[in-house]
Amino acid sequence: MTALLAPSFLWAQIFVVRDDRWAATEPAARALVNRQGENAERWLRRMRLPYRRLNASELRNGADGFFVLPANRPTPDLLAKLRNAQRVVLFAFVGEQTEGWLQALGIAERSPLIRRNGWVIVTQPFPDGLPDGEKAKGLASWLLDGANLPLPLRHALWERWREWYRSLQAKRTAWISDITCRPFRREERRRQALSLLQPPLPPLSPPSSANGRAWLQWLLQLAQAHERIHRAMAISLEPRDGEIRGIWLHTYAPTNWDAVMGTVKSANLNCLFFRAGRGGNVVYRSQFLPRDAWVEQGDLDELQNAVEAAQRYGIELHAWRVNHHFGTAPDWLKEQMAKEDRLANDPQGRQALWLNPGDPRNQEHEFRAMLELLSYPVAGVQFDYIRYPEVPHYDFDYSEVSRREFEKATSIQLTDFPRQVLFGPLKIRYDDWQRDNITNLVRRVYYAVKDKNPQVAVSAAVWQRHRYYYALIKQDWMRWVREGILDFVCPMDYTADNDAFRERVAEQVLEVNGQIPIAVGIGAYLHADEWQLVEQVKIARDLGADGFVIFAYNIAPLPDFLEALRLGATAEPTFPTHRTPHILFALRNGLRLKDAPILYRTGDKVPFTLSVSPGLLPPKRLKEVRLFLQLERNDGFLEQVVAEVSLSGDAVREGAVVRGELAIPEGTARLVAKGVAVFTDGTTQPFVRRGPFVKGIPSSELHSLVRSLLPYRPPKGVQRPVVGVVAEGWGSENFVKILRKMGRHAFAVRVLEPTYWQAADVLLFLPLRDVRELTFSRAIALREWVEKGGRLVLLSEACGYRAHADLFPEVALVTGEREIKTIHLDKTTFTFLGRALSLQPQSGTIWGWANGAFVIVKGKVGKGVVIKCGLRVPVRDEDPTWAGWQQLLRYLLNL
Repeated sequence: MTALLAPSFLWAQIFVVRDDRWAATEPAARALVNRQGENAERWLRRMRLPYRRLNASELRNGADGFFVLPANRPTPDLLAKLRNAQRVVLFAFVGEQTEGWLQALGIAERSPLIRRNGWVIVTQPFPDGLPDGEKAKGLASWLLDGANLPLPLRHALWERWREWYRSLQAKRTAWISDITCRPFRREERRRQALSLLQPPLPPLSPPSSANGRAWLQWLLQLAQAHERIHRAMAISLEPRDGEIRGIWLHTYAPTNWDAVMGTVKSANLNCLFFRAGRGGNVVYRSQFLPRDAWVEQGDLDELQNAVEAAQRYGIELHAWRVNHHFGTAPDWLKEQMAKEDRLANDPQGRQALWLNPGDPRNQEHEFRAMLELLSYPVAGVQFDYIRYPEVPHYDFDYSEVSRREFEKATSIQLTDFPRQVLFGPLKIRYDDWQRDNITNLVRRVYYAVKDKNPQVAVSAAVWQRHRYYYALIKQDWMRWVREGILDFVCPMDYTADNDAFRERVAEQVLEVNGQIPIAVGIGAYLHADEWQLVEQVKIARDLGADGFVIFAYNIAPLPDFLEALRLGATAEPTFPTHRTPHILFALRNGLRLKDAPILYRTGDKVPFTLSVSPGLLPPKRLKEVRLFLQLERNDGFLEQVVAEVSLSGDAVREGAVVRGELAIPEGTARLVAKGVAVFTDGTTQPFVRRGPFVKGIPSSELHSLVRSLLPYRPPKGVQRPVVGVVAEGWGSENFVKILRKMGRHAFAVRVLEPTYWQAADVLLFLPLRDVRELTFSRAIALREWVEKGGRLVLLSEACGYRAHADLFPEVALVTGEREIKTIHLDKTTFTFLGRALSLQPQSGTIWGWANGAFVIVKGKVGKGVVIKCGLRVPVRDEDPTWAGWQQLLRYLLNL
């Protein structure tokens, strides 16, 4: 920790001091220390104050600077270390430590806030109901007011707040345009939002002095502008007809369910996802699983209590189960599972606290656990952790049980296990089998639930970035969507980065494309304030998601977050989108590209078919379904009526089919089925089912796109070698440009199939954006191409790291990753600041090394050549390492 003594580092941020010794005394103390520390850090993030968490045991004597003590005990050691601190904000009341702190500091005064010798001692908690933003301002004022800010801290504040200011400017401009142009049901919302956005931001003029009070005043101005601009955005979000509005809740003590449901109801949410159990412990009366200790002690059935309260308040209660995870199971059950070899094993035989999903006994365990939830009148059941483990790493499962079951399922006899399924194309086949284990369980549960009660919704909380983690955690949730073995899906897009959130949701919505509803999981616990939650709800809506689920009810500032939503998005109640007839949309023809609507020529007449069945509606009570099929360009606003039908209950029960023709408009629009279900008792239920996106483009553009998808044929007499670049790889467009600039004949391999790469003499294989593209059959075909004389250059992860299978382990193996500064290529040396994978040659020879590690290895495979280059491929256009790739590619192609 010597870096902590460097003045430029120390003075450029605020330290939140975690009392790690107190936290280690007992679970309750750890929970208190962590909770209060999280609160302080959230307030600092909200005010864009730079901070770092630091354990008290890591502090050095005489540390100076700015410190926050959110939950700490008074000790002579801590006081000695902070004797030179310029400012310390102490929350003395936490853990009933006030008297001890005042005595230790020699203070006789007794008041809610005491200032003494650079210390600000808070002896009383914030008033009940005080908004989180006001608490954050309080902490900022205690830190800054009256302090003399050192130059490094002022510089850090200027950098952060200038970026904040620019972000607010950009948002204000974008939201004024958006709110001015898009249609509104209630014009009053538009007027209110625009009136808040019209005033300009205060000038970007930081104080010229070190006076903390002046910097505080500038901060408060920025915070006020931030709230005004985001409040305008929140008001502009109109309530939707038909939306999943949910929140996840996990409990560790008896719960006041009326209070919970009252909160959910008053926020106009309509679904509560309650964690009813985990792999080896539950909070209800199970037929075979033990209850949590606190549930057993009180002889409680928290699922029954939750369901009864949900019914009183008209909230859908979905029983959420954490599958496979055994970390919280009682010790006796962990020991039993370990003894029976039912826990997941890594290649070294080490067990994880996770049931092996490939073990038939565990599949039956999870099936029983999911199905017994139906003994309660739940609205739905939800899978979570429905995958292989990720902790302490991703390399699971390689037990003898899995070996036996794999051989049984595939008729492939393994003679060198687990090495055969860790390296080479067979790894992909083995991973496919592991994904099948997960999918088979989901499918089995889904159909069993529908047999028992077709009105119970089956959903899954799934990982974000599915195109990458598909390979690591063996979760193929898009397959579940295509198969229709979920009623809706909740990708857990937890991030405080709005750009990353937008990218992930756009990818998911376009790939699901109306096959089932998609409710985006939003990680509110990561957000600096309530406005980011609202902003992510807006992003999800704008991209076409069917709703959102907040993680989680347990966050401290939940009232502020829900109140911000009530300004607009949830100002009125609505019905959940999944509670509809089951409607399948089928459109003939069209060009279907990844991350794009279905493409047609503008004006095309496209035949469509709708298949309508009861779905989650009570089939016996269904009398009639009145359905309107329409195109919408803006969510909820009619663009074009496509069809209007009335279907009898008998027809829907038998599976009604609606056929017609759709005129494709110019630009992007969405097919939406709206209507009302009429029941035999005279009651009705409205519904909205959002279907696929379509896009009309000019005929010439469509023809050009189709031609670009045909296999490439190089012109006669072209200079060899011809280089193919896998288009699905990261940075592929830049690599093609670099190669052409070098005078090489290069083309993009649009589809990862032999007919598309056959024109290449050299194939540049980059780490894939979507690892699902590298199937077992394609991996075999790639090896065959090399063995017949092809030349393959594998870059970065494509060498066989993390999500990428190692297709040529006989050449070299990846042993790790490191920072590098200089590359040595035979007789050439040049600077390359970045990261690289370390390679351990097998049959290959070394052609490049960096910082003591081998990074380029070349090997003969059959008649062909494989070159593995471990240097990390840039994923952003602005990455400075692009500058070295022209020289590096020239070297690789000449090997």
